[in-house]
Parts: sequence; C-alpha cells; structure tokens
Amino acid sequence: MNEVRNLEISWVQGFTRENVEFVDNKTVCYTCGNHICFLNLETKTRSVFQSPGRGVGALTANGRSGAFAFSERKLSPFIFVYSFPGLELKNELKGDAYLDYTSLTLSDGGPYLGCCSSFPEYSITVWNWENAEVICTKSQAGQDVISLEFNPMNWLQLCALGTTTLTVWNIEKCGSFHLMKPRVIQLPATNGAFAEELPHTPTKSSFIPEMSLSPISELSKMKPIGYESSLPTGATITPSALCWTAASQLYVGCAEGYLLLVDPENLSVSVLFNPAAADAIPELQNFHFQALTLSSNGLIAVGKETVLHCLHIRGTQPSITQTWQLERPVSAAILSPDNDTLLLSSNTGQIYLLNPAESDQITKVLDVLSGNFLTAALLRTDKNVCVSLRERGVLQLWASDGTCLSSLPLQTEVTRLACCPIAHYAAVGTASGKILFVDLNNEKQLRLVHEVYLYHTAVDHLVFDQEGCYLLCSGSDLHLYVLYARPSMRFSVIGYVDVPGCILSLSTQCLGSSEEVKILALCAAQEDKNDDASLLIVFSLPVRSIAGSDCVDRQGCLYNLKVLRYKVPLPLTSCALGVGEVFAYCHSNKSLQRFQLPKDTDGLPSQQMVQLQPKEEVKGHQLGPVSLLLSPDCMWLASVGRDGLLRIRPTESMEKYCELWCHSCRLGGARSVSFSADGHTVVTTGFKDGSLQCTNLRPSCRIKDAYNEKDNYFTQYHQAMSLSLQIAFNSENPVLVTLPVWGHEAPVSCKKTEGNEVGCATIDVMEQDKSYLPTPLNSTWLESRQDAIVKEDIKQHSETKKALRETVRELRETCISTEDFRLVSSSSALSGTWSLGQQTQQRRPDVPLPRHLLQLLQGQPKAFPGQPRDIVPPVCPGPSPGPPP
Repeated sequence: MNEVRNLEISWVQGFTRENVEFVDNKTVCYTCGNHICFLNLETKTRSVFQSPGRGVGALTANGRSGAFAFSERKLSPFIFVYSFPGLELKNELKGDAYLDYTSLTLSDGGPYLGCCSSFPEYSITVWNWENAEVICTKSQAGQDVISLEFNPMNWLQLCALGTTTLTVWNIEKCGSFHLMKPRVIQLPATNGAFAEELPHTPTKSSFIPEMSLSPISELSKMKPIGYESSLPTGATITPSALCWTAASQLYVGCAEGYLLLVDPENLSVSVLFNPAAADAIPELQNFHFQALTLSSNGLIAVGKETVLHCLHIRGTQPSITQTWQLERPVSAAILSPDNDTLLLSSNTGQIYLLNPAESDQITKVLDVLSGNFLTAALLRTDKNVCVSLRERGVLQLWASDGTCLSSLPLQTEVTRLACCPIAHYAAVGTASGKILFVDLNNEKQLRLVHEVYLYHTAVDHLVFDQEGCYLLCSGSDLHLYVLYARPSMRFSVIGYVDVPGCILSLSTQCLGSSEEVKILALCAAQEDKNDDASLLIVFSLPVRSIAGSDCVDRQGCLYNLKVLRYKVPLPLTSCALGVGEVFAYCHSNKSLQRFQLPKDTDGLPSQQMVQLQPKEEVKGHQLGPVSLLLSPDCMWLASVGRDGLLRIRPTESMEKYCELWCHSCRLGGARSVSFSADGHTVVTTGFKDGSLQCTNLRPSCRIKDAYNEKDNYFTQYHQAMSLSLQIAFNSENPVLVTLPVWGHEAPVSCKKTEGNEVGCATIDVMEQDKSYLPTPLNSTWLESRQDAIVKEDIKQHSETKKALRETVRELRETCISTEDFRLVSSSSALSGTWSLGQQTQQRRPDVPLPRHLLQLLQGQPKAFPGQPRDIVPPVCPGPSPGPPP
C-alpha cells in the first residue's frame, strides 16, 4: 500500500436532500456522500472537504462565527468541529451516542453545540466545543426530535422540534453546574381549540437522576417525570417549522396551515392564522408551512406550493406584503448572516437566491438534481466529460470540473450505461429490456436516436470492446447479444450466443494489433447461488465483420465461434479479463484472485471443461459484493465494495494498492467504477448516498520505476490505440450527428417496393398460411426475426402453394360436377319431379359440404356437423377410404 500515493479527489457531485447552511455571508455548505461541499454564491465555484471519519451524518454551521460541525456515520460516532475558511479542526467530541445523531446546532452566543442522539439513548446534550466539555445532558428526551435550534439572543434556551411536539429546554446554572429543564408547549387541537389546561409539574421533579438500566426495552419506556403529564390529550396539530424572534418568542408553522406565536416564558400560544376561520387570508387557506425565517422585511414563509410569502404581523393579525412565484416547491429558507440574502433549497437538488430588499428576481445557483446515481462512465474526449445515470432514469453530462452540462429524462426505468469509444453516444439499458442510444455531441441538447428491443426482462450488462467494434448485452435469459457499435451500421443486432447460465459479470479485451475481440462471461452453474458463479466462458469475435450465413444461422445464433469453458474452485461475484489472465473477486473468502489462462487452446474442444487454480490471491474488501474493472491499458485494477472503499492496484503486484473512502458504508457503499481512456481518472457512484465522485490516479515514482521496462510498450500502445480510435471517430461520429431523433423519422410510404414489401404489403386471408400470425408491436428482436423467417418461408413456397391450390380447385369443381350429375340421375329415376337447380339448393344429407371435400379426397371421412356418417364413394381414382370408425 505504501508503494502508491494517495488518490486525489477531483470533484464530487450530488444532493442528499439534507440541510443547507451558511458558513459565511457568501458561502453555503451541504452534505454530498462522504464529503461536505462548499458553494460560493457569487462565483458559483465549489470545493470539497473530505470527512476525516466514516462519512457525514448530521451537519450544522454558523455563519457568524465561521464554524461548522458534523457527525460521522459509524457506531459510537464522533462530532467534528471545524473553522471556515481555514478548515482547521477545532475539536472532536465523543458523546454517549451509540448509533447516530439526528440533529446538530451551533449557538450564536458562544462556543456551544447542541446535539440529539438516536436510539437507544435519545439524549439531548449541550457541549462547549472549544474545550470538548459536556455542559448538560438529558437522556430519553429526544425520541421524536427532528430539529434543534438555539435562541440567537440567549444560548441558555434550546428549542426541540419533534414530529408532533414542541419543547423549549431552559438551561439553568449554578456556578459550574448546569441543569436542563423542559417547557412543553401545549399545541392546539386539529380543530384549533386548546385542550384543558393541566397543572404544571414542579420543576424540582422534572429531571431523572442517573440510574443504571440494562435492558434496552426498559430504557426505551423511561420518561422524565412531569414530561409526559404536561402533554395535551387528543390529536393536536403538527408543528413543521419554527424561528426565534428578537423578543425570544417563537413563530411556529404547522403542516395543517396554522401559524402560531409561542411565548416560552409563560407557555402561552396565540393562533395568528387559522385556515378554517371565516376571515382567513385566501392565499393561505391551502398553505402548508415548510420553513420560516425572519428578515428585516417580515416573516418569510415557505410552503409545499410553488409560492413564497412575506408576512407582516401586526399584533396577532398577519398580512401578506409580498409574494414570489417559484419554478418548483422548496423545502428550506435560510437567511445569510448579514441578513441580505435569502437562500432557498429544494428536495430535488436546486438552490436559489433572493434579495428581498433589492429585487424580486430569484436566481438559480445550483441545479444538480437529487436521488441516487445508478452508474457513470467517462467519454473518450480531451475534456474528460462524465456521463451519469440516475435511478429515476435521468441521464446527465458533467464537465471536467464537476459542472452539470445538461440532463435528459429518459422517462423509463433504467439499469445500465456504457459509452462508445469511437463516437459520442451512450447506450442505456432499461428494465423493460430495451437498449437506448443517446447522442451526446450537443451538450445542451441530448438526443435519443435509436432503440433496440431485446428482452422481456431487464438488461443486466452492457459492455463495449476497447476498439468500439461491438456492443455486448445480456439479461436474465441465456442469450448474450452482439450488436454493431458503429452508427454507420445503425446499431444493428448481429446475433446472439447461448450461455450455460445467468451472467453475473461481463468484460472484453482487445489490445494492440489483435485480430479478435475476446469476451469473458462469468456464468452461474446449476449448483451456484443467485449472487455468485463458478463458470468462466471465453469466446472470441473477429474484428472484421461477422455478418453472413457462415457466422449467423437463420435464427440469429452465432456459430463457428471458438468457445472455451473454465471452472474455478470457489464461486466468484465479479471478474475482469486481462491479457491471458483473469482477475476475480471471491466473496466466500473475501479475496482477490488472479487466474492464468492456458496459452495453447487450439486442441481443446468447445465442450471440454478446464479446471483453473488461482495463481495469486490477496486480501480483498471486507464487505461485498465487489465490482472489478481493469484500466484500458491493463496496468491498473480498480475495485469497489459495500465498505465504500475504492482500491487501485498495479496488475504486476496485487499486494500493493492505494485506497480512498469514497462512499458511505452505512448507506450501502460503492455501486460502480469506471476508468477514463488514459487510465488516469476514475469515477465511482454510491448505492444510497446520492453522490458521484471523480478521482485522479497519481502513481508514485516507485510504481513508475517498476514499469520502466514496459513504458515503451504502453506508450506505443496508447499512441496506436489513440490513432486507431481517432480514425474511427472521424468516420463514425459525423454519421451519428445526422441520425434523426428516434420517433421523428421521415414517414415511409406504403407503396409496395422491394425494401418495404414485408412491412406494408397485405395478405389475402384466403391465401395466407394457417401457421402465420401477425407480429406483435412489442416483439423482441429475436421474435421479429423468427416471424421474418415464417414470412420468408411463405414467400419462398408461394408458387408451390399456388399450384396446389389450383389443383385442389380443379378437383373440387370436378367432384361437384360429377356428384351433381349422379344425384340428378338418381332423382329422376325415383320421381322425375326434381330439377337440378332444386337439388343444388336442397342438398341431400349424405352429400358433404364443399369445405369438407378436401378431407374426403384425402381418404379421411368423418361425421361432419349436421350430416350422418354415410360413406360417400370416391369419385376420383384412389383407394376406398374404408368403413367408418
């Protein structure tokens, strides 16, 4: 590990819907995965601060003192207090929290920090963070607390906002002894009425002496004496927002639309606005308070709607003085320390600025969207543009500095992403089994130019080979599809390869002047579980075109391929194909393994299973599953796991590695990893932390010395590969630009031509084959190909079928004429009164209908509907059908 220098973070993006805080008048901070991002509101530049611990939990900041504090995500977490802009560590606070902290707050009146821990302590603690001393604490006091806020005029008052309660904690002191006493605010009922006043409990019994209770169940039931008795009975309104006034009172907004004024000293509550009142302000009748902040112009109120109100409150009568329209709902409103700038943030990843005193214009300063990233990849460009895909189906482009260039909602559930090395487009796999091709040339206007429907289930893997010849795709069935990656070939499907089991990992290798592309598929055997596999299938595709009957059969199956099958001793979860070797991760013993592939495989039959043993094995990630990826030049092996670590190893020696804590282990760790074309940059995504991280790889001098012998080879490789890819790019990318937007193609005439005969020609229902069925609109490529085979067979044998129909028609006419003549003769001999026309209209019961004549001619008499089982003698040459069954 000492052989490789630490990895360097280039940029981090994401928005986790947590609080946004001012750290000075022009800078705000917010949580982004394992990091804290600082955004300068004037220059819109961003900087990243990496957590010294395990991720970032609760975050708070105080712009007046230039301090910010956050907790880490681990068992028995610490609280770190830093200064800004120097980013100097002021102190580490170790409290009694076992799992996590739910809320933090910093005081304007001194070096004091308030925190609330989660289960099982539920304690509210006030610290002096300068000397890391606990001033006072109260256990089992924060069961439902979601927010803490110091009184800006008096740090000895702390308000705790719960999901259904509102409590003001007064800190009383005597010398160096401090005591927290709760004042529970009695909220109105849902109809606006107040519950009957209850006697106040003496303050001397409002706290519990420390005691030892070992069972957690008993601990969770413990309540402070007098704490529960002061709660009102019945359902009350739900407090959702609060802010302190200069008179140490509280404005409280409620989810039901009520606005309250609370005096913590005498516990009085005044209803400033009742949405059900007859004289209620119409604009506020359906207003649900989300956030409150007090400015020099009045009380700023944020609701779930796309409006922002400034309220002027005279006595107990509010009025609206100003209203702003928003492009989307916002969830928080924070005033800068100098009281000039109002910051608005939304849960969907946008931050807006407003200066109410100067202008009504609302400015957007950040728009990165929110939600978890599914995967990301780097385009092969000099700009090092990153392409990301979110779980909600949004594809985004990011510049080399982390700026969001554009977004494209795909309006479907997505699963995979891969970027083509010879043209600026991305292939996106969907949960419905389609592959979408998105043109990325115009950064401001991304376009969907093509789609292919391959599966009725989700697309599990998408991989381009290094030279951009093929795109490989796999799903939950046993078909591995091969597509042309070149836009000039219209991304057509070449065919599929049958694999013996579900594919868990897919990788390719095509180095230097190789004439073939090698493909490695990790497949599950019958004895394997769902999340690991022990079969390695290696097959090769020629770099030249493989289309034609000598490579693909009529059903679309690729044949004449050299397929090698390998068996490993322990099941694997991920693998990567190198030059004559395979790198794999075994989750059962948490190790990285290297397998050497046999060099002489010409005499091996395709069905023979070759046993492999690991040539090298080193300790891997502690939490899996783990994803592996080789750099394009095969010099570096990257691995990410559920522990959130990114590890980079030189392939020459797997024991050496460098690592970086990229994503939160508590939130699922890392999900995906991708290399740039030069192998110097890596992008990773987290499972549930909503972050995308770009990291630069800086190899140390000792690593470079180890590769001195290979420097010339890899330099030549990079030059040759870059030249080859640039030549292909110059010919293919212009074709991509000219492709129309999918679904907006020029209309195709239904005039019958050779090119559109199958799609537009109609078939006479009397002439079509009974086995033919129209192709459903939602048919996959394979189903459409099978249907095309049926149509081709019908067309190929149409002349034969036409001759047979003519013969049958002539036989039918001969049979009818002969039978009618015999019937007329028989009838004349009996009565002589029936005419031939009457006999034709009143057919005898023993004469079959014309639609059954063909079966009779084939010697298959049977009881037809409405006819007796008489024997009709054959009128044409041939054997007698015999007696009825």
